[in-house]
Amino acid sequence: MALTLKANQWWRNLRGGTCTAVIRGERVACTIHIIDEDVSSIEQNLRALINHNPLDAPFAGVRLNWRLKPNEDDLRTAAQRHVVLRLESSGSSANTTPGG
Repeated sequence: MALTLKANQWWRNLRGGTCTAVIRGERVACTIHIIDEDVSSIEQNLRALINHNPLDAPFAGVRLNWRLKPNEDDLRTAAQRHVVLRLESSGSSANTTPGG
């Protein structure tokens, strides 16, 4: 999962696209899913990201309390400004040969 600001327009080029990700040293074909309108889902993904790695909070404009939990008001505001990009593995290894 990745986040970017809605104002950044590069993510629009990925809509309905595919990519190759390297996971544990193996190339894997993936489908890209973009969440740009479901603010509740964006907030949920943002919360999960920050709970997993609180160091990401300042990049999203989210303050943390003394227990390193995200400020709920900041999460709601940040969710309106961000887009979530999720990669879904197709379950098969990607072809790694040039041109093939």
